Amino acid sequence: MSLSLNKIQSFVAVAEAGQFRKAAEKLGIAQPTISSQIRDLERQLGVALFARTTRRVRLTTEGERFLNRIQTVLDGLQSAVSDARDQAELKQGRLVIAATPSAASHILPEVIASFTTRFPRVHIQVIEEPSERVERRVELGDADFGIGSWPVPRMEFAFSVLCRDRFVGAVSSNHPLAKRKRVRLVDFLDYPLLITTSESSIRRTLESVLVERGIELRTNHTITQLPTVMSMVSAGLGVGFVPSLTLASLNLSRIVLLDIVDPEVTREIGVLQRRGGSSSAAAAEFLRRLVR
Repeated sequence: MSLSLNKIQSFVAVAEAGQFRKAAEKLGIAQPTISSQIRDLERQLGVALFARTTRRVRLTTEGERFLNRIQTVLDGLQSAVSDARDQAELKQGRLVIAATPSAASHILPEVIASFTTRFPRVHIQVIEEPSERVERRVELGDADFGIGSWPVPRMEFAFSVLCRDRFVGAVSSNHPLAKRKRVRLVDFLDYPLLITTSESSIRRTLESVLVERGIELRTNHTITQLPTVMSMVSAGLGVGFVPSLTLASLNLSRIVLLDIVDPEVTREIGVLQRRGGSSSAAAAEFLRRLVR
């Protein structure tokens, strides 16, 4: 059964006013129109909602029961409309951002601070995960968008570049390469490599470069956190492959950084969104501040 909102509003107005004329004046419509709407509503429901007299109308038992139930529906509808308007105006809402650790710590903080100062009632949740899981969260709709690198393009995603991040080599201060300022990638990989897991964009970026050159990536360790890589490098257990974006947050004591050349290895950091999807008002405003 399809009941129009106009008919329901007319019913409530008549119930509250006790007269068709006053209800019509309140709604700003003609009295014959409101009378016709009530008749149509009663016909659709199959019950009489009002007992009519020459001067007033009163609710029947069925009318009182219907009014109680429909008032709850109308209150819920009004609440939903208010919530939608508040979210459109960013008076409230929720924003979920999936980001790689480097992006979460070096790109997001200033933008979040600016956004929350302007829109304090919009709750922002940052989910910090490796690149592969960031893509998964965006794909499933668990996050409004993702921020990180994207070494393997996928048709279902749109990617907007924010910056380019260059990789450097990290060796201990007493390593044979420590006295050099730069090193060729193939020479760097002659030494035991310490690198994060395959879920990370660091590992995936290096693998994509090596695949183009027919070189297999070899490592004897499974490491999830970059600080652990640097600690092991400092201890002389191998060489590290590190994005420049993360250097400010790492402990570089007893570590020497080298420029990697031939080739220089870089990755693009940007915003990952589902292609064809629509952004919420909060996401659109946040991205406007982020992508300048």
